[in-house]
Amino acid sequence: MEPTTVVYIAGYGRSGSTLLDLLLGRLDGWFSMGEFRLFWHALRDHWRCGCGADVEHCPVWSAVIAKAQPGPVTDVLGDLRETVRVRRVPALVAPALLGRHRAAHDRFAATLAAVYSSTQSVTGARVLVDSSKDPMYGLVMASLPGVRVHVVHLVRDSRAVTWSWHRKKARPEIAKKDAFLPQHGPLHTSLEWDLRHSLVHVLAREASGYTRVTYESLVQDPLATLSTITRAVAAADASALGASLERVEQVNHTVAGNPMRFEPFALDLHPDDEWRELLAPRDCRLVTTLTSPLLRRYGYL
Repeated sequence: MEPTTVVYIAGYGRSGSTLLDLLLGRLDGWFSMGEFRLFWHALRDHWRCGCGADVEHCPVWSAVIAKAQPGPVTDVLGDLRETVRVRRVPALVAPALLGRHRAAHDRFAATLAAVYSSTQSVTGARVLVDSSKDPMYGLVMASLPGVRVHVVHLVRDSRAVTWSWHRKKARPEIAKKDAFLPQHGPLHTSLEWDLRHSLVHVLAREASGYTRVTYESLVQDPLATLSTITRAVAAADASALGASLERVEQVNHTVAGNPMRFEPFALDLHPDDEWRELLAPRDCRLVTTLTSPLLRRYGYL
């Protein structure tokens, strides 16, 4: 049996992962899952799928659940919380270190393997795209039998990310009340940006493949960025797909992510450089200092 191929978009939030996810999902034979790490929260709390339906009643995800039969959502969430933690990183790389946490890890891994396999079966996709970003979750995925994980490391300038976390954004997937994405200050964002990107390099060593792209290159030349990814993942070329990518009438079944997934969009992209004028100079200096080693490594300095 052929392995399930998953393109796992890894990195830190507010870096364009939903945009990249949706664009890849427009390619023939590729399917956008959204931030699938939050699938279990979406089921428990009745979030809206990108298609507009309650995730539990979405025609795609209801069929996936019926086929995979993952068990009670509360049990899966308990195993997720016990397994996907920063302190577990050494054990996620070397499972012999899991000790008493081995049972939760193995149950969670078995659940994920069944759900990803069922998603591929239900959608008929050759490649699944998961924009969960979390490198610890990615380490669990990389250990799954029958799943081939290609990491797409998405990087955005830490100062732009800092400004984005400063802004208030609604969460339209939560339909029963007004809800907003969290907001973080420059110190928190800098430390998390460093940590998450450092851990992606750990994940890269465990995955089947690794490709690094930047938010800036994605919005400046999306076709070139998609071609880089598709050649690495499936030895395919996306350069001839401009017409299909520019269509705005696209239905998606992403379970979580940026609010843009609820709105049709064409391939008329431009860099969001608002931070250059609006990020306070003091905050800019702080973020630059704290993230400078990786900024330099990724070509921003």
